Amino acid sequence: MAASRGLSGLSALLVVVIITASGLLAGARRGVFWKLDARDCGCECCLVASRLASEKLAGIDKKCTPPVPDTLHPDGALSECHHRDPCRLTGNTILTNAEFVPLKQWCYYACELPSAFAAIGTPCQAISGENVLLAQTGDGNGRDAAHYSA
Repeated sequence: MAASRGLSGLSALLVVVIITASGLLAGARRGVFWKLDARDCGCECCLVASRLASEKLAGIDKKCTPPVPDTLHPDGALSECHHRDPCRLTGNTILTNAEFVPLKQWCYYACELPSAFAAIGTPCQAISGENVLLAQTGDGNGRDAAHYSA
């Protein structure tokens, strides 16, 4: 009987070790050191998409956003883009109140359509020229392009 109790205690310990190890492995897949693993933000991971009804403003009906998981990026770099979420802000003057942002926020505020007539799915580009100044805000959160592109 003492042997069976010892075995059940050993079994319980083994279960605890397995659960702990599986949690550590899950964390490793997510990136325990995600800040060290985070990649720089870039508009090459952003595509032209339709704005949601609540996002439409001043006749602007398109935005830049990351590709959805089942969308093929034109250069085949979809998986690369999803590894950039969240991404590290480096050398930008639009989103200045954080070190890391969700890729969706980066695309929305720091990237622009290549033209007003860009087709859905077209790659976006970095905001340039005077639009950089127009996209900046005092709080460092960035300004929606619909406020200055109309």
